[in-house]
Amino acid sequence: MSKECDSYRSGEVNYALRLPDTGVKIEQFIPHFETNPRPSLWEKNKAVKKAAMIDALVIHHGIVFDACMMVGISRQCHYSYYKNDDYYRELVDGIKEVALDFVEGKLMDNISKGYEASIIFYLKCIGKKRGYIETREIKKDINLRFSNLTDEELESKIRQISQRIALTDGAAKEAM
Repeated sequence: MSKECDSYRSGEVNYALRLPDTGVKIEQFIPHFETNPRPSLWEKNKAVKKAAMIDALVIHHGIVFDACMMVGISRQCHYSYYKNDDYYRELVDGIKEVALDFVEGKLMDNISKGYEASIIFYLKCIGKKRGYIETREIKKDINLRFSNLTDEELESKIRQISQRIALTDGAAKEAM
């Protein structure tokens, strides 16, 4: 655990904010609470921060920076909790899934409203197996034998290929 995480005082955590009730109990973040119902102030403080982070992540749809700003901890502290606490990690991962569902719902709303960019995005991501992908065709001359060419002929071929590439790149840029 980083010293930065440990250095926060309980007074710095503003848990009096109106956070949603996610049903997360602070005791769930205190190790061995069942056998030691009198945790240290440090353990209580850390548990309060973890519970506040879960609530803040719900409010901010899993955006870590915004949740950390709301609770008053660093991103490093959050990721330390995430790495070292299985229960915390499980809750955070669940919030990320809910946030993804929320965004997918907004995408579907845009599709139902006929927003062309959303439709194209969906087809490029989900419709790949049906052929909705962008490909670039590269035609090559299989019968081309470079070993039989003179230096001048090789240089000529290189110029021709370079010009073709420049034309296709230019056409692709114009299409954007």
